[in-house]
Amino acid sequence: MQIVSAIFAAQAVEDTRLHFSGDLSWWMALILAVIAGVAAWVLYRSDLKGRTTPGLWILPLLRVGAVMLVVMMLSGPVVQRNTTVGNTARVLLYVDASASMKATDEQMELSRKLKIIRRLGWIQGEGGMDPAGDALDRLVALRQALAQLESGTTRDSPEYVRQCQTIAQQAQDQLEALKLPGWDPDQARQFRDQVATPIQKLDPERLTAVDHAVITPLRPLVAAVETALASAMPSEDDTLAALDAETRAALERFDRTPRWQRMESQLLDGADSLVQQLSARHNVELLALTGRRFQMLWHPEAIEDPEAEGESAEGFRPPPDTLEVPATNMVSDLVTGIEQGVVPDGSQERIFVVLITDGQHNADGASPLDLARQLRDRQVPVHTVGMGTVEPARDLSVLMVESPPSVYPDARLAGHVVVHDGMPAGQPFSVRIEHKGAVVWQQDFTTAQKRRKIPFDFAVKEIVDAEQAIQRRDLRFANLPLSFNVVIPPIPGEMKEENNVGVLRVNAVTQKPRILYVDSRPRWEYRYLKNMLERDERWDSNVILCDWAGGGPVLGPRGNAAGQFPNTRELLFQYQLVILGDVPSEIFLQQELQWIREFVQFNGGGLICLDGRMERHVNFMNTPLRDLYPVQFAGTRALSSMDLKLQFRSAGGAQAPLMLAADTAANLKIWNELPGPRWAAVTQALPGAETLLQIRQNNTVIPGLVFRRFGAGRVLYSAFDETWRWRFNVADLHHQRYWNQVAKWIMEPPFAVQDAYIAMDSGPNTYDVKDTAEIRVRIMNPQLAMQYQQNPNLKPEAVLMRDGRVFGTLPLEPDPESFTYRAQSPPLEAGEYEVKVRLPGVPEEAVKASTAFTVASNPFGELGRLHCDELTLRQMAADSGGNYFREEDLRRLVDVLGPASDQRDIVEETVLWQSYWWFVPVMLLLTLEWVLRRVKGLV
Repeated sequence: MQIVSAIFAAQAVEDTRLHFSGDLSWWMALILAVIAGVAAWVLYRSDLKGRTTPGLWILPLLRVGAVMLVVMMLSGPVVQRNTTVGNTARVLLYVDASASMKATDEQMELSRKLKIIRRLGWIQGEGGMDPAGDALDRLVALRQALAQLESGTTRDSPEYVRQCQTIAQQAQDQLEALKLPGWDPDQARQFRDQVATPIQKLDPERLTAVDHAVITPLRPLVAAVETALASAMPSEDDTLAALDAETRAALERFDRTPRWQRMESQLLDGADSLVQQLSARHNVELLALTGRRFQMLWHPEAIEDPEAEGESAEGFRPPPDTLEVPATNMVSDLVTGIEQGVVPDGSQERIFVVLITDGQHNADGASPLDLARQLRDRQVPVHTVGMGTVEPARDLSVLMVESPPSVYPDARLAGHVVVHDGMPAGQPFSVRIEHKGAVVWQQDFTTAQKRRKIPFDFAVKEIVDAEQAIQRRDLRFANLPLSFNVVIPPIPGEMKEENNVGVLRVNAVTQKPRILYVDSRPRWEYRYLKNMLERDERWDSNVILCDWAGGGPVLGPRGNAAGQFPNTRELLFQYQLVILGDVPSEIFLQQELQWIREFVQFNGGGLICLDGRMERHVNFMNTPLRDLYPVQFAGTRALSSMDLKLQFRSAGGAQAPLMLAADTAANLKIWNELPGPRWAAVTQALPGAETLLQIRQNNTVIPGLVFRRFGAGRVLYSAFDETWRWRFNVADLHHQRYWNQVAKWIMEPPFAVQDAYIAMDSGPNTYDVKDTAEIRVRIMNPQLAMQYQQNPNLKPEAVLMRDGRVFGTLPLEPDPESFTYRAQSPPLEAGEYEVKVRLPGVPEEAVKASTAFTVASNPFGELGRLHCDELTLRQMAADSGGNYFREEDLRRLVDVLGPASDQRDIVEETVLWQSYWWFVPVMLLLTLEWVLRRVKGLV
């Protein structure tokens, strides 16, 4: 491709060839030359007959050469040297392949429809001409250009002035030539004197304050002329009534033809198609914007087999007959594909971008205007072509549903439905939310021709109870996915009915996060923390207070009841967070300490260690929990003073749970004012651990709150146990927020579903097209998990099913120190997905857990707005240094891009038979012959 580009864009390419311009063709002259040469040979040899001097045979050869050269002069040999100078521009022609390009434009203005059907060749003659409509379009464009000039930056002013001057001249010419009943020609003269002439006098490169004072009153004057012209024009009904049958039929055909097909016709139909005309002068590449990438559709690139079907004799592909890509993408990204395609290939060519689209951009990331300004800095102008009507669609559509991602079963689900209401005011319509066909919420409205945000609120308890009743008993769900349809029943006159439905997806939290809190004494920290956990409905907490026997704390009976420590490893693993208060290590059995270690390492559980002055967590250093702690203890050393202060570490990656205010400055102020502890254990953070809080006493600083990961889980060590002091004068304000945030952060997000073999999760229950799903799997059977760890060849797999068919098989990669496996899916297409897991050595039917999610086939927004976003496209063109065209003016690109390629051929000819290049060889041959004859004694 680089070779081809170099050919197209070479600064100077030379091509030298020999051709014959005489009375005889070269082959006839060659035959005569051979005959004459043979005759000369025969005559010369007869003259030398009988002579025995060596080397005489050379003489007739020299004579034959001279004779043949003389005879060949009859063919008129000429050397022609062609030199190609200048550049051929590279034109990247992008078409928007999003679903909104399949929309039709019944509501487009009649004047534009007539122009387009004439451009498409559906009607002949002047039937589609509308001088008044053209003039009105120019006035609208001038008014918009003046608005840009008034509000634009100083850097962009010269370009805006040139645009205004060009459009004003076009409008003046059209208004002066206008012959329309009801139109006063004086209006044209006033426009010339009051608007066009002052604009033409502006110097684009030197715009002064006086010039700005001239510009400011121009826009109202243009609007007045625009209003006068619009009132003089016949109504659409009158124009339609005057049309012939052929034109009416063409208009009906237009109303049925989507934008994509109209664009395809202009680009590719016939020998004079736009692509053919552009590729005749420029190096054209035809590309499609497909979601968040681009796809090459055509390039006139030389290929290895020039005789292949569909190729020209020169070895270049001709343009295709159709756009070989469907306009089905539910994401419109007008940035990424262009950014990836505009890459210089090393030649000297200039690059121009042409973007044909309806302007609907709904992808995250940089905006089209940001891209336009970047391309302008790289001297790559973007010419935009707007497809479709600029009038908002007469349509009702669901744009978006705003709701929380999860809800508790006994709560109410509240949110907003964002609706595009483009229908004439006063028509009744309703919005309803359905679950499996049953209406759970409905409200009636009347159309108002504006975007609306409609609140909804309904209870989900009965729905959750019904869904739980049909769930399998051998599976345990942490989150129950619920899916609702948001429906606007169609009303008469709507443009499209497909966009009247949206989807609301939410998770019902059927299993609250479980917290196990163990402490030895009913001290203040215990009391306030216990009350907070038991009052908060977000937690399912089991608070254990030790009994006292023999002068020391004991853990009491084990079991599965409230206030009891779990009597099995499996029961412990059902918790997500364990809080160890000021307890001695002796209250636990060695087996139970090992369970806690495995709870963190293998089960991904969270552990919070609250050190205290009585029992001291340093005593756990001789137990299986030793490796979990993120600190090294300095024996039993501690700081005890009324002057201890908390110091918030503003740096680090784990500060979110300690944010007690929305902004950093307010958060630092709160931490500086919070009461410090009266006692703190002296420790040192281990390498790899992160210190979140420090405790300061004069010049002594020790870690106060330290975090690190261990295996699949997380551990948080607190060197003090006096967070209850933070309630002073503010009650629960900081204390409750701190504990809620820390608890949620330190525990692992729950797995969606669990069976006897695995627990698994695939993230949210809805994704956008091209997103990737994060899949987590934990092996719940310890023997099976150890077997997989010991044999790396035994690797579980995640099977991704899409609409009942296998979409992909993903190897699950293990965490090195836990029984957790992870995988990431490829970019997802629209559809309904199910994720299953295959375990080596386990029958597939035995693994019953699976998850499901939806990749939205109709993400909110793509079909919600169906009109052309002309303002964005105009601004995009202006910011990049390009031009904006409506679809009826698409062919104007040929003229605008014409000067981009300045390649030309320079031809120089040398007439060989009249030049020294021919005369000198003849004379040399004859001279050499004469010299040899002298040497041989023949002269």
